[in-house]
Amino acid sequence: MSSQKNTLNEAPRETADAGARLLTSLPPVVIVCIAFGLAVTRGIFVRNAFENAGSCESCLFWQTFASDLWVVGAIAVLGAVQLFVRARLVKRSALVLQLICMLLMSVDVMLFKILSLRLYIADIGKFGAEFSAIANFAKLYFGAAWIWLLLAAATLVGAIVWSALRARGSHRRASAMLAGVALAAFAGAAVGASTQFQFVVEEWVRNWFAMNFDQGVSRPYSQAFVQAAQRVSDPPAVCAPGAGSRKNIVLVIVESLSSYHSALLGGNGWTPELDRIAGHSRWFTNFHANGFTTDHGLIALFTGRAPLPSVGRYGGTRAYDGYWSPQGSLPTLLKASGYDTAFLTTGDLRFLEKGEWTKSIGFAHVEGAEHPFYAGMPRMHFHAAPDEALFNRFMQWRAARTGGTPYFAGLLTVSSHPPYIAPDGKHGEEAAIRYVDQQLGKFYRTLRDAGFFDNGLLIVLGDHRAMTLVTPEERALHGDRALSRIPLIVASDPAGAGARIDILGQQADMVHSLNALTAAMDCKPADEGDFLAATPIPANNVIHVRGDRRSWLSVYATDGKDAQLRLDGDATAWIGQPPDKGESILGSVNRNRIALGDVNRDIFDYMLRAHGGR
Repeated sequence: MSSQKNTLNEAPRETADAGARLLTSLPPVVIVCIAFGLAVTRGIFVRNAFENAGSCESCLFWQTFASDLWVVGAIAVLGAVQLFVRARLVKRSALVLQLICMLLMSVDVMLFKILSLRLYIADIGKFGAEFSAIANFAKLYFGAAWIWLLLAAATLVGAIVWSALRARGSHRRASAMLAGVALAAFAGAAVGASTQFQFVVEEWVRNWFAMNFDQGVSRPYSQAFVQAAQRVSDPPAVCAPGAGSRKNIVLVIVESLSSYHSALLGGNGWTPELDRIAGHSRWFTNFHANGFTTDHGLIALFTGRAPLPSVGRYGGTRAYDGYWSPQGSLPTLLKASGYDTAFLTTGDLRFLEKGEWTKSIGFAHVEGAEHPFYAGMPRMHFHAAPDEALFNRFMQWRAARTGGTPYFAGLLTVSSHPPYIAPDGKHGEEAAIRYVDQQLGKFYRTLRDAGFFDNGLLIVLGDHRAMTLVTPEERALHGDRALSRIPLIVASDPAGAGARIDILGQQADMVHSLNALTAAMDCKPADEGDFLAATPIPANNVIHVRGDRRSWLSVYATDGKDAQLRLDGDATAWIGQPPDKGESILGSVNRNRIALGDVNRDIFDYMLRAHGGR
């Protein structure tokens, strides 16, 4: 009787033990399933991104998916290790690595969906310290659901960790199953990799790890190479008399404003006000951003230099390293010509140290979101008030000025920044661009009615091309140049006739174009242009720092012989046929990158400074 009772007691205990073993074997399996789902999702996103691109869309899905299978296989191997071994340290280490891989894949997929960008290790360092900005961005994009999404993610990770920590012994069957999954994933990845065809943007197809650990841009130059490079000088500057103008100048740098937004420039027709202004202005059809982010645009516009990445730049945390000197900057040159200078934005000046940087390069007056004018106003991206408020604040600043000193004011807008939520509550890129276009039209009319154009110049351009996918139509018309095309409008006479200008131009031409207008003499680099000259002078070549391939520079030439340059330390070289004067351009790029120096990579120091209120 006693034996029978013991048998009955043991049955439920064995069932409970089996259930517990099953439960504690689930965490690595769940992580592998999530990774597999992320691989499928990214494949769908890439396929959809190139819909109607004239290529095999299903091929794009399978190639992207196959690339991510390498990562899925690696995660499955970690899971098999976690389930097979008995040592707790090994188990927990494998779990941590699994969770890190899953997290990185998740953020990578989300960034591609929201911003058409991939996740770079460098960007974790660069933006990771901006906790408030990231939280604000998430709230704007996901709305009220963001807190529930965060709680769901935290609950899932917590459940996985709790269950894994309860695991004891070895789960050989589950381990063997995951080992089989890993082998199948690696086999699928190998088969997918054997299919060779051309991609529009190769880095969107490659998996996160392959993309991040193939970065020649971070490879340092040898000492011998540095010494040899420094023995060569750039061509002498080209000097010519300036116009000595005393016009007031307002430069409006519009977040994400791109040529494809404008019907006048062959685009979508989302900027009717800007197109109307162009009808009485000089408007440029072949103008380019020198980089892919706002800090790149500001560097080019205010220092006159292409925002070349220094060695370690994409492994550093500071956006403006190498460009902090006031020597030769736009505010410094304008001050020498008797101008007051100001930089106004509604964004948070602490973000990426924008406030400190603009002061360091010579702006006499710098203000942002903290200004009392914006008190009580609704706040959006980067704690910024709407663009309408920025233009109203400028008019207040202008009215408060005394004396006859001419001024230069750089205005940086924010409302059209992704995730594209207009201040009126409408969502989507078109809504955000149409909002800022309406405000630009209103601002233009306000300036006109205030008599600004009696002795004033208004310049409107984008900070960089929008972080959206290049359409097949754009690429068919402009090739790689579609990655950087932005509008440029120069308005000086509301009653005058418009003039279309087709010369090659770039943001880095701004410094010497304005200096030639305001100074008695201007000496500019030989390759730069002057778009404000009576007869505009084209840039000989334009350097565009690419966001899709961080180790590549695109070089656009006036004669149309464009080329690509791969940054790779001493092995930096042209990809394919170099352009005319290719050797000179290559040498100049290397010398300028060397002169920038290495960057400060201490993320902890940066985080302390950023949150210390600097």
